[in-house]
Formats: sequence, structure tokens, C-alpha cells
Amino acid sequence: MGGGLGHIYRHLALWESLSPYVITNCEAVRSGKIKLDGAGCFMPENKDCADSTHLKKWVYEVIDEIKPDKIIIDAFPAGVLGELRDLSADFGIECEYTARILKFADYMKRVNGGLPKFTKVNLAERIGEEQYAWIQSMGADLTTVRPTYPKMGAPIVELPKQCLLVVHSGKLSEVKQLVRFAEKIAETENIDKNIVIIGQEKGISDVFSYQCHDLIDAHHLFETAFAVFSGAGYNTMHQMSETKVNHFVIPFARPLDDQFLRVKMFGNLWPSIRKV
Repeated sequence: MGGGLGHIYRHLALWESLSPYVITNCEAVRSGKIKLDGAGCFMPENKDCADSTHLKKWVYEVIDEIKPDKIIIDAFPAGVLGELRDLSADFGIECEYTARILKFADYMKRVNGGLPKFTKVNLAERIGEEQYAWIQSMGADLTTVRPTYPKMGAPIVELPKQCLLVVHSGKLSEVKQLVRFAEKIAETENIDKNIVIIGQEKGISDVFSYQCHDLIDAHHLFETAFAVFSGAGYNTMHQMSETKVNHFVIPFARPLDDQFLRVKMFGNLWPSIRKV
């Protein structure tokens, strides 16, 4: 799977109960902030990620070592750099694909059009037409899966009443946009600016005078907030869809994830979502 926090958190919600081996480059796993309970975890070194050739060599060595019966690939069907495009043919192993929204045309350019064949596709959310057409063209079994997010313990922070909760694991400039959005809503609704920020970017507490917390898991706090402000990442959108809390969304530009499409998809199902 990819190295972003969203990938490993989606894994926890979908596949951790299978106790699998995990291949990831997620920094939250490397630092110990997230602990996996599966059969084992393999993480590449910087030299292994130099290009698709080096990454493919390292991944193939791991697969040779663990000899899996099945491989589940998350989000990027041919890997982040195209290192997995020949996986099914080279190993003859059953391969599944967990599909979330992907900027399919941009991704195809990155991997030069080479994609592996899958026997099964796990549809983790509504996706774009191009991506769905490719999935249908394979004739693979198609199953819809819903994430079930783990409870990582009781809340370790107490939110003030009528709290405006900003949740974002992205860069500081994006957190600033969400905070400005929360401040604007507080002024419009004539409520106190009881803003609490949950984020992992360094320096957040030095920039804002509001309460700030570095938490990996924040969804247990959503129900106690007056409103949640976030980007349109996969996990937060799915977590918020299970609540009745006001959700204010700013979709951010990503190289391969289309947050604007995700807002559109969720807006069709949950029209109460308001976006900037």
C-alpha cells in the first residue's frame, strides 16, 4: 500500500482482522504511532524507493520470503511507481484490488499504462467512470466493502462544549485554511470560537493559539463536537457519514486522489454536507 496515513488507516478498517503480512512505507507505522497486529510488517528503506526498478526488486524479495497465497493491493493497482504491474504474471498468485477514488488518467500516465490482472476487486467507495470501466473490463469478481474503524482506546482529550473540531493530517497551509473556515462559521453562527485542532504536521501548536493535539485516531471525538472541519480524504468522509454531526469540507488537490469527486459522490448520498 502507499505510504500515506490514509492507506494504513483504511487497512486497519478493512483488512487488519485477517492478520495479514503488510508491506507499507507509512511513517506512522515506522515511528510506532500505529502498531499492527498482523503476521508481520515489511518497510522499505530510502534506497529501495529510489525508482520503480529498485522498489520492484525489494517488493519481489519480500514476496519470495513470505510466499503468500493472496495479495491485496490498496488504491494503486500497479503500485505507487508501477512496481507491481507484472505481479500477477510473475508470481502466479491470486491478486485482489481495493479500489478507492483514483485520478485514473493521471495514474495511467505514471505507470505507462501497465496494470496487473485481478481476480477480485473490493470496491471501497463510489469511484469515477474511467476507473470503473477498467475494473469492469477485467471481468473480476466485484464486491462492495465498508470500513469498520477500530476503537483505539477512550478519548484522551476532553473537548470544550460547542467545539469546532479541525481534523487534518495534511500540510500546515491546509490546516490554516480549515481553521479560517471554522472561524468564519463561528462568526456566522454567532458561537464561541472553541476550536480544537487534530493534526500531525510539525509546528501546528506554534502557529495557533487554539488547543492542538497530535492524534492518529480522532473519530471517537466526532460525536462530541458541534461541527467537524476536514479535507475530503477517504477515511474522514466515511467516518463522518456515520454521524449526525455538522461536517464542513474543503477538498484539497492531490496528485492521484480526487477529493473533489469524493465530495460530489458523498454529497449525492449525504446532502447535508456543506463545502467551501
